[in-house]
Amino acid sequence: MKAIIDTNIILDAIASRTPFDVSAKEIIFMIAAKKIEAAITASTANDIYYITRKYLQSEIKTIQEMKKLFSLVDIVNVEKSDCLAAFDTASSLQFTQKILLNDLIGK
Repeated sequence: MKAIIDTNIILDAIASRTPFDVSAKEIIFMIAAKKIEAAITASTANDIYYITRKYLQSEIKTIQEMKKLFSLVDIVNVEKSDCLAAFDTASSLQFTQKILLNDLIGK
């Protein structure tokens, strides 16, 4: 399976942010075990670096964490066409649920 990993999954694992850290670490373990072929975007890498540096308050520890991450995932470019293609492959039910949820919360 191939997956783009969200910023928050990585941060939940690094910072042990409960209650999400357990699931996030399971995903990381699956990536390390090569059960998931994972990638992050360059923008995600930048966000993870910035937030992790603030959390760890150490440039050296942050770089160590980033190197560990980079040993597990690829970094990919995401173009406008990729975002548009995601809508084409997304479940129409999920899309409908998002629209309904946005209507309920007034967005």
